[in-house]
Amino acid sequence: MIRRSDMLFRRRPIVRIGQSNIAGGYRPATDWPARLQSEQDAVRVYNLFCHHQEASPTGAYARNDTWHRVAPWQMGTSSDPTPVSGPLTGNWGLDLADALLGAGENPAFVDYCIGGVGLAYYTPGVTGTNYPTVIAWIQARISELVSPLDPILIIYQGESGVGNGAAWDDYMALIAAQMRADLASTNMGIVVVQIPATYMTGAIPTAQAAYVASDARSRLAYAHDSTFVTDPGPADLHIDTESGRRLAIGPDNGAVVRSVLTCLKELLA
Repeated sequence: MIRRSDMLFRRRPIVRIGQSNIAGGYRPATDWPARLQSEQDAVRVYNLFCHHQEASPTGAYARNDTWHRVAPWQMGTSSDPTPVSGPLTGNWGLDLADALLGAGENPAFVDYCIGGVGLAYYTPGVTGTNYPTVIAWIQARISELVSPLDPILIIYQGESGVGNGAAWDDYMALIAAQMRADLASTNMGIVVVQIPATYMTGAIPTAQAAYVASDARSRLAYAHDSTFVTDPGPADLHIDTESGRRLAIGPDNGAVVRSVLTCLKELLA
């Protein structure tokens, strides 16, 4: 029997924050490779709030504040977070956890996503922030790990803007500085996932790239061949399974795809 303390020993916290893109891709687990259709070895705490604009489900989300192995899950609703019956679903985090294990990393995923909010929600010291609550929850989860390695932050946010008229890269600089201090990791790597060009062009994707160019410990991931699919497919589908998998693990394809996995490997080199 594996003891809980052994499972939590020397893990690398992979902190994923942002909008419901963090969880997007609610395809049935059967659409994933067979090895990803059951729980994986990587430990993960899953705290997900996904807000959907579609009529049904409205405000669907799932929440789990306990450590468990990476696995497909069932969605709840805004009025009742208890998982509901139906097919198991999954997202690009399943692929990423699987790939990191294959690369010799033992990740511990710490996810906190709120759909439909601007970047101000995660930015310390600005109007509309919920940063104190977010960072306290992240710190609490990491404190439960035994001798954790240095964390890495992945942020996937953008299409709801930033609020208060500030540029995305200005807000991101505040987040990076404060989170590095609060997690006692002054050299913490950051992966910024750029909003797909097929979904949004203009100021925010440009500012996301500008931030990464300004921070030597940041990398830009993107899957510009992806889109937010609503037809065909279920109404609650954010990104299709294939584009989510490309975002997570590639293969990289120049200006079209640069995977989160590639970014993480560079930061860990």
